[in-house]
Amino acid sequence: MMRKHAGWFLSCLPAVLLLSGCATTKSPKSAALGPGSVLVVTAERANLRSCSSLRCRVVAVLEHGDGVVRIGGKKGWVKVRVKATGREGWMAARLVGKETVKKQPEITEEWSAPEK
Repeated sequence: MMRKHAGWFLSCLPAVLLLSGCATTKSPKSAALGPGSVLVVTAERANLRSCSSLRCRVVAVLEHGDGVVRIGGKKGWVKVRVKATGREGWMAARLVGKETVKKQPEITEEWSAPEK
């Protein structure tokens, strides 16, 4: 009798977890970066392409910190609209993010503490 109930419970477990919020169909990262999300270029430079392939024509080169709005995406690529120009194109998803990656400050001269 116990095995019969265990089988029923295990067959219902995915539905219970999904309805309770313990499991989701989307990963948190993809949900947070849905269409309309404002992103920034996190690489030093990133190619904006006419389609989602390295073989596609480069239509613009974006710089670190440039803002874009996500309008779609598929398999490691995001379709974006550049905030400054309105131009649309595709970028590798790994080159954009929610926040700008902070650079280490450049040392332009040696600093020493003032003498007392």
